[in-house]
Amino acid sequence: MILKSEYSVECLHDLITNLIYCKPLYNREKSVRPLLVEILAREQPISVGQEAELACRAVGSRPPAIITWWLDDKPMIVADPQKNSDDRNETVSFLRWTPRMEHDGRVVTCRASHANLEHATLETSMKLNLHYVPIVELQLGSKMNPNDIEEGDDVYFDCVVSANPPAYKVVWEHNSQVMTHNQRAGVIAGSAHLALQGVSREQAGKYVCIASNVEGDGRSAPVTLQVICNMRVTDSGKFLFPGKFSSDLKIDINIDKLKLFDFAPVYETLIGDPFANEF
Repeated sequence: MILKSEYSVECLHDLITNLIYCKPLYNREKSVRPLLVEILAREQPISVGQEAELACRAVGSRPPAIITWWLDDKPMIVADPQKNSDDRNETVSFLRWTPRMEHDGRVVTCRASHANLEHATLETSMKLNLHYVPIVELQLGSKMNPNDIEEGDDVYFDCVVSANPPAYKVVWEHNSQVMTHNQRAGVIAGSAHLALQGVSREQAGKYVCIASNVEGDGRSAPVTLQVICNMRVTDSGKFLFPGKFSSDLKIDINIDKLKLFDFAPVYETLIGDPFANEF
């Protein structure tokens, strides 16, 4: 692109030689608005928590464009000065920053303005599509009462995953041990759900789901499953606890005081207290 400049000259006519001598008084570059502004494509995705670099190029402005960066409607800090090409026809600005999770889906804008011309601003924008480690939440089935799960009940967990890119693997843990799908044993482990059919007292404890993508592994907070041991009162006034004991466990209790009995300590003992190992 060829740009003409404005000259003001002073000329002198030599009457003897009949020659005219001229000299420029000043040389002023014409003001030209930016013709193009673009955010240059990246080969790598932008990830949460990792420093990223974006480049913006403005073309055709005279004098060179002034480039600024914006996140939605707020200016962003640019540490490095913009660079002009040798012919001053192109200007490039580099933005370096570390995106956070709340930046996902927001809009980054590169704006090229002119130092002298009003209403000569060009801008281009991109919506942030950030990659991040899976965010995982483990929930007990919505129709289940966590305080009223007994041996033999069917128990369901939901693993809610937010991830970009999508998770390619979900692993379930019970008391820090990886679980495997075993339909014959009533353990149905999928990518979003875990079912325990006919739950037993041994399956009480802490459950975690872990989702993985190329950004890393995301763990849910543990959810504690309490399983109430089945029991009944015999005609002789004893509690009978069936299970894996060598013989039925019987506890003496006064039937007249049954209504005053606090069941909670018994339940707690049977769902994982160290004291339960003595049975």
